[in-house]
Amino acid sequence: MKGKARYRISLLLVWVLVWQLVFGLAHILPAGAATENDINEALAKVCSYVNTYMPSFAGGDGDWAALGLRKAGKLEVILPNPQTPTNSPTDYARMILGGLARGEDVGSYITALQERQEEGGYFTSKADGSEDTLNHTIWAVIALDTAGENGYTVSYNRTAAVNYICSQQKPEEDPYAGGFDGGGWGVDIDSTAHALIALAPYRNDDQVGTIVNETIDKAIYFLKSKQNNNAGFGFYVWEGEERLSESPDSIAAVIEALIALGIDPQGSEWVKNGKTMVDALLKYQLPNGAFYGPWAPGAANLMTTRNALLALADLKANSSKYNNQLPSMNNFYLYIEATTTLNAGADWNFRLSINNKGSEPKDTLTIAGLYKKEGNTEKMMYYTALQKKVAADGREEISGGMSIPEGTGYEARIMVWDGWTNPNPLISPVVFRLGN
Repeated sequence: MKGKARYRISLLLVWVLVWQLVFGLAHILPAGAATENDINEALAKVCSYVNTYMPSFAGGDGDWAALGLRKAGKLEVILPNPQTPTNSPTDYARMILGGLARGEDVGSYITALQERQEEGGYFTSKADGSEDTLNHTIWAVIALDTAGENGYTVSYNRTAAVNYICSQQKPEEDPYAGGFDGGGWGVDIDSTAHALIALAPYRNDDQVGTIVNETIDKAIYFLKSKQNNNAGFGFYVWEGEERLSESPDSIAAVIEALIALGIDPQGSEWVKNGKTMVDALLKYQLPNGAFYGPWAPGAANLMTTRNALLALADLKANSSKYNNQLPSMNNFYLYIEATTTLNAGADWNFRLSINNKGSEPKDTLTIAGLYKKEGNTEKMMYYTALQKKVAADGREEISGGMSIPEGTGYEARIMVWDGWTNPNPLISPVVFRLGN
């Protein structure tokens, strides 16, 4: 009997070893490290914050915010971002990515961006066609490849562009070997991470796969050498020292890059003193869901918030938003057609539409309220409300306005509920601050 027992135990151990060899060891996080639930909770909070304060994410921040929400499947509030003519490839890249997120037609932006590529493979904003900063080429490649994965016909010299990016990596004899200088100010973590995102789809390419993999390996080595003892990252590398010892924006960029490469940001090779880079990022989140930077502790920073959103959305999905098909649009969302600027002592007008892409009609109650905030207290001054049933796969337009008194501390809110009785919010409330 003992012999049979030993045989069974030995056989079990063999099966365990085979299982580990075939499927790999289970991913074990350090004690106290951020769990899947922590990541999901952090993402839910930042999505709610960004939807609520979408009017504050003006200009470029609005494009990135929409992209992060779309990847997270939480794009509840769509605010069009009027674009102005530009020669900048990075602007066109952002406009493409933001437009894709909002479901807009970005064909004209794609054409304009492709026209900015020169024979050397790089993209430039300069009228004479001379080389520009590397970021123009990095983001052109990311945006065009992402558009191609989302139903658009894209035609540019990929091989030349990828070779150009690889050629800009700092060589072995450089103090910052393996890194990238995206903006012309010195090697930085963010540009190195963004270069990795651009190169990720080309690892198995017949023409450039070899140089791409060599470049990626060197860049990963560079990033590992710059990870701090808290598992985070700074921003610029300057005269042998990081100018900023830790930046949540840079941490977010590295998380995005590793996800694009299929590397676990919480893997053991990235753990420092029992912490992961996800822990390093989440410590900058405020209770309201926003993120702040160490340069202004406790103060919500819109750019840092949308960068954290972009990283957390990829982290939860375990896939990159770039160079992949984006998730479907939400079935129910608010589209803010137009608003005037909210100014004290002036009238404020809005026009919006409630969109129901679901298979069932929805009862809605839209409330526009004016609030007065003083310190830690707030008071609703007055409101207007309208009930409408939105048909399945339908939309309803709503317009209105209110007079804003003189003074400070006012903000307008748009809320969409399912009715007056036991009301449930259908989307996050949308807040317009003075100046929005």
